[in-house]
Amino acid sequence: MVWVPSTYFDAFPRSALEASAAGKPVIATKFGGAKELILNGVTGYVVNPCHAEEIADKTLDLLQHPEKAVAFGRAGQERTRTHFNLDEVVGRYIERYRARQ
Repeated sequence: MVWVPSTYFDAFPRSALEASAAGKPVIATKFGGAKELILNGVTGYVVNPCHAEEIADKTLDLLQHPEKAVAFGRAGQERTRTHFNLDEVVGRYIERYRARQ
């Protein structure tokens, strides 16, 4: 499990992306782009980092339910592979550029 509880507005928190790619469930901040990377309740949890009790509750949930943590990790790995891999993203840009010519 990886925490990314930043209160800083990070448009694309790479640590959350790398954790997902490594098959780890992520507990991430609702501020910035983490909420676009992490699907709440599917690949991890999106929390308010100012609410320590919420972070603790989600952490305990994953520790007490290791099968859920594994499922979140696998889902995160798959989401990273299908939505955030370099070839896929570059391919979408190229398609859009070609469509405008």
